[in-house]
Amino acid sequence: IDEAYLEYHPEHESKAPLIRNYNHIIVAHTFSKAYGMAGIRFGYALADESLIGYFRKMQVPWNTSLLSIAAAEAALEEEEELKRKAAYNNAGVEYVCKELAKLPGVKPYFSHGNYVMIDATDAGVTGKEVVDFVFEKAGVMIKYFAPFRGRSGFFRISLGTHEENSLCVSAIKRFFENRKKEKRA
Repeated sequence: IDEAYLEYHPEHESKAPLIRNYNHIIVAHTFSKAYGMAGIRFGYALADESLIGYFRKMQVPWNTSLLSIAAAEAALEEEEELKRKAAYNNAGVEYVCKELAKLPGVKPYFSHGNYVMIDATDAGVTGKEVVDFVFEKAGVMIKYFAPFRGRSGFFRISLGTHEENSLCVSAIKRFFENRKKEKRA
């Protein structure tokens, strides 16, 4: 069970207690998402001892630095800060979704994560066109998704600060305003 985005779901509890009753379940958690510590490559798996034994057989010696361990331990002590960051992120998701949903043919997908997936296929554009424009005009990098589910308008925004999110949303709106002007000309 992947709990990478669990902190963004304050109403959900970890499924870790299930490992007491089911010896075939692994609960995985990363510090890369809500903790914002992707660079340290730290996470953990909880499972029945019989499953953990398989991981230990594959484990390379000293696979985690002392600095990474210290950073993860410090992060675990800051529960209120983690809740604050998750709430800030969730407000960013709501803002981006609300603003982009105003654009005709643009469908943002609300997520309980640190990103928003958007489909602009019905607006008659490709995700690549949006991504290229936003980078060229605003210097903001967003991710293009090659045709996804048979649709070519998908792109993804990874959330940042409110200022960064606003800059990205403004650039996307400008893209669609320019398209509208081009169609009139």
